[in-house]
Amino acid sequence: SLALARAGLAAFNSGDFATAEQLGEASLQLGQAGGFDLQMGVALYVLLLVSQEQGDFARSLELGEEAIRAFRRAGDDFWLSDGLLNTWVSALLDGNVERAAELREE
Repeated sequence: SLALARAGLAAFNSGDFATAEQLGEASLQLGQAGGFDLQMGVALYVLLLVSQEQGDFARSLELGEEAIRAFRRAGDDFWLSDGLLNTWVSALLDGNVERAAELREE
């Protein structure tokens, strides 16, 4: 459910990255099973943040790209803007300057 993804975000903001990852994964599975794009996007966004915090910038970039696609399908500009911003950060930290420039233009 979307509530799981939001709980994951709350856990992340509290510094509990393991719980954030568990809740993000659970929310993603439910979202995929039900075809709920917004839920999938928020879950992927939580997982992106955890991956960034863990220093896995290639994974966070990949998760961010997936989140962006989900937010676009859902038509949610609020979450899309957060997804673009944090995926841009991931691209920079991963050394993918070309993709970072593309994301910055969006």
